[in-house]
Amino acid sequence: MTQNDKPESQRAPAKIYLSEVELEAMTGISKSTWRRRRADGDGPEYIKTNNRILYKTVDVVAWLDSKKVSSTSEYTSHQKGRPRAC
Repeated sequence: MTQNDKPESQRAPAKIYLSEVELEAMTGISKSTWRRRRADGDGPEYIKTNNRILYKTVDVVAWLDSKKVSSTSEYTSHQKGRPRAC
């Protein structure tokens, strides 16, 4: 029986916090892009502790969900003055 076959109450909890390396692996978006987004204030909320940057998985998913578009004409409404991939 796999994790997905189990009832939700019996599944292993998803990872709550992600490092930059884990975030890159999860999204396919480079660490340097995430760093630039942090510097620009254009990204999910993050936690800085002991010189480490951590992201809550739910915040990342919510931020990515907020970037959903239905057509290419909607894409420009999510930009801040210059073209960027999500």
